[in-house]
Amino acid sequence: MKKLRLVSLTLVVILAIMAIPSSSASTAAIAEQQEKLAERQKKMEADRAKVLVTAAELGVDISELMCVFNLETDEMEVRTIDSIMTEAKARNGGVLPDDGPIYPDGYETEVINPAVKSVSISPLNIGVDNRTQVTNTTAWPYRAIVHLQADFQLTSSQGTGFMLSNNKVVTAAHVVYSYARREYCYSVTAVPGRNGSSSPYGSYTGVTIYIGSAFVISEDPNYDYAVIELNTNVNSSVGSLGISVLNDSGVLNSNPMISGYPLDKGNGTTQWQTTGSVHDVSPTRLFHSVYTTGGQSGAPIISVGGSVIGMHRGTYNSVLKDGTRINQTVYNIFMSLR
Repeated sequence: MKKLRLVSLTLVVILAIMAIPSSSASTAAIAEQQEKLAERQKKMEADRAKVLVTAAELGVDISELMCVFNLETDEMEVRTIDSIMTEAKARNGGVLPDDGPIYPDGYETEVINPAVKSVSISPLNIGVDNRTQVTNTTAWPYRAIVHLQADFQLTSSQGTGFMLSNNKVVTAAHVVYSYARREYCYSVTAVPGRNGSSSPYGSYTGVTIYIGSAFVISEDPNYDYAVIELNTNVNSSVGSLGISVLNDSGVLNSNPMISGYPLDKGNGTTQWQTTGSVHDVSPTRLFHSVYTTGGQSGAPIISVGGSVIGMHRGTYNSVLKDGTRINQTVYNIFMSLR
């Protein structure tokens, strides 16, 4: 009996040891990731130097250049905005593509911004969490608002974007590029109209990312925008949002709605919308009172007229939030990549 107990005890000890995770294995995995990150950072520094050399050779400001990151080859190309526009016009009969929404069949008569039209907007909304969940993300325009997951070597980033065309998503540059770590994401997943665990139109992978060189070089907040090209066209019933360039008065009176994927709601997988006011503008940014939290970076700022006039960035000060304004330059870039 004692021998049997001894054998049983020995088996228990062996099984217990086997159940303990190998700290050396996890340490090795972390070390491998850190090594990969160091390699990517070294490469990124070379790519950043390439931007400065290109600007000097062409005699242009870095704000006139775009960094084009190929996620499949892990290579970066520096392009002038003018060359991107020229190619787009050549493909489209000498003009840029139309800036209106691309509606799925049967959706032409839907109102894009219904919430704003029925809500009384006032500065009193500042700091008030008036968000409501979008329970039907297959409705317009919520189906064209995109949940984004960007993966980096040692971390990940979640944000929001919107469909610009059937294979392009607009978001904030800081969702897919970390200036602090000198690293752009090695993969990004886009899910239009995500609703918790449901992906009604499927999941897509980014293959190319376009970011303004000024953001890559100095994290200039005036250039915090990115366009993600997907591996294939999204489901044809999704559609895409239209964009507009408004003058200062138009932006200040836009009474915008923002709908996105806040991290403090449903683990960041459910879509929430709310409204507010624009209180100040600059040539490149707008400052609003729409209640937002982390995870909504890159979300479309939709005017009462129904078009996207900017992308949400984050908190500006204790009162206002910050957004990238769609000015003529940003408009030209987006339409060239549409």
